[in-house]
Amino acid sequence: MTSYYEGQRVTMTVTFTDGDGAAFDPSGVEFRVRRPSGVVDTYNNGDAGVTNPAVGTWKLSYVIPADGRYVVTVESTQSGFEAVTQARFIAIGQGA
Repeated sequence: MTSYYEGQRVTMTVTFTDGDGAAFDPSGVEFRVRRPSGVVDTYNNGDAGVTNPAVGTWKLSYVIPADGRYVVTVESTQSGFEAVTQARFIAIGQGA
């Protein structure tokens, strides 16, 4: 599991492909970041911090607010392409 520091800015990247393996941009993308407290931060395409630098590639720039374990879920909200990707990371407090 990857570790970061509380307050650090991280970039989470996901790539969407179609059934033939070609990169494509779904009409909707949603990043959900579950904090250690259980609060879920939700970011969609069009929100600050969410970018689409290349066809199929979506990124979220996120500043880690607290130490603990995080779960990130990224989902295409386009009908027929409901792909879901999940990742986990740990944030270490600055005083640790």
